[in-house]
Amino acid sequence: MRLEDVYSEFTVQFTQTRPIFGLFSTIFINQPPTGGLAQEIDFRNLNLGLNATVDVNNLLGGFGDPPATSSNFVELTAKIVAHELGHLMGLRHRDAFGPIGSGIGFQPGRAAYTPPYPGPVAANETNRHIMGSPAATGESLQDAISGQYFGARSAVKLAFFSFQGQVLGEQFGTHDTPLTSQPITLSNLVVPNTEMTGSLVGLEFDVEATVVTGAVQGAGEVDVYSFDATAGQVLNMELMSSVLASSPLPRFTQAFDTMISVVDASGTAIPYYAGTAINDNEFESTDSILIDLIIPADGTYYIQVESSTGLEVGQYELFVYNFEANTPAAAPGGGTLIPPTASVTLIGGAGPDSLSGTDNNDLLIGNGDADKYHGSPAEMTPSMRAAVRTPSMVAMETTGCLARAVVTRLPAAKEMTSSTAGQAPTSFTETTSPEHYLATTRLPAQPELTLSLQAWATTSSTAAMTTTRSLAKTVRTRSSARAATMSLMVE
Repeated sequence: MRLEDVYSEFTVQFTQTRPIFGLFSTIFINQPPTGGLAQEIDFRNLNLGLNATVDVNNLLGGFGDPPATSSNFVELTAKIVAHELGHLMGLRHRDAFGPIGSGIGFQPGRAAYTPPYPGPVAANETNRHIMGSPAATGESLQDAISGQYFGARSAVKLAFFSFQGQVLGEQFGTHDTPLTSQPITLSNLVVPNTEMTGSLVGLEFDVEATVVTGAVQGAGEVDVYSFDATAGQVLNMELMSSVLASSPLPRFTQAFDTMISVVDASGTAIPYYAGTAINDNEFESTDSILIDLIIPADGTYYIQVESSTGLEVGQYELFVYNFEANTPAAAPGGGTLIPPTASVTLIGGAGPDSLSGTDNNDLLIGNGDADKYHGSPAEMTPSMRAAVRTPSMVAMETTGCLARAVVTRLPAAKEMTSSTAGQAPTSFTETTSPEHYLATTRLPAQPELTLSLQAWATTSSTAAMTTTRSLAKTVRTRSSARAATMSLMVE
């Protein structure tokens, strides 16, 4: 696992140099407790600067454990760093459940929810995903070192803060019945497909989402939000209060035990698999969640937010999104794609394409051997890297004078060639992993590489360094709403 790769679709950068300005987070390696621990779960990634610890020294080499090899220490450390960083950006263990639409996993099981979860227990891809854990989802250590990636639920949340998802405020005045409800409309959200195996690979995610910030200000208060939906839509809803008040930098000054329900115009809870659409507690807190709710018919529905006791008051955030995964439409191909001035992703079709980047951060993805890739008009450096991404595709990313070649899930081979001489490496040689290929021609001299954590020079302010059990990396994330810096210093 490369930390750069698993976060590459989002506004996250890894650098070895400690930032001079801005807020940043530090991940401390080889510091107890065993496993990992993040200081907070920060949905929408608003608190830049809190930290986490990772320590894998007692997890390998025991009876029944994976062997204590250098490669296993690297992979397990990288997995837990990615996991704890996910928490710092607001991801939960349940965001590993997958695929969306399959409900929850056998662990924690239906009875862990209040009332018991009435839907399917068929999330059999859960422990392929980074946010799984032994206690929460039954993940094994072998799962953890087997090349995990973010599942679709995690991708939705990471995309929400990376690409500035819609945030609405609660309206003034009473909206406590379907008749007086506050209408909300879900907004389109670009969500990259991060799935590497399983039923969602290669599909295009179609997501609409919104967050509503509000407060229950009096005993017995109910806040009602209305939305339109169509039959068969799959919706997920999270009502957060306690988790956003538990940080060292709490978002809320007063939390409460929440309850969420979805009702029709008469106020009756709609069907939810074998039960009705009501939840008091999810399995790790007193916050509430409705997982993979299927809309029964076209119409207007109402989300009710309230205290589970009817007596408490406090602040909350309501997160609602719908999700579809569709086969992408095939482009005719045979064209020339030149991006505008903004950073974009260009994807070629089945025919021979010529894709041209600019001085911005462009991602050029082709679908055939005859495709040609052109980077910045400025002279590009020969620093390039190879990675494993999606089937039968070759991509080149240009960042000013930087060009990176990405070879994506190519079949195992000792040597492969590229026809894009002058713009991409001329050959690729298999490294330790059968699915990782390192560009070996036109590269500057490099120190010995350790597994998939390869070192390469990018710009004067961004670099990554390979080690075995002691990583020295920093992570930088920018919120779309403002320029801010978060660094991940691994010590």
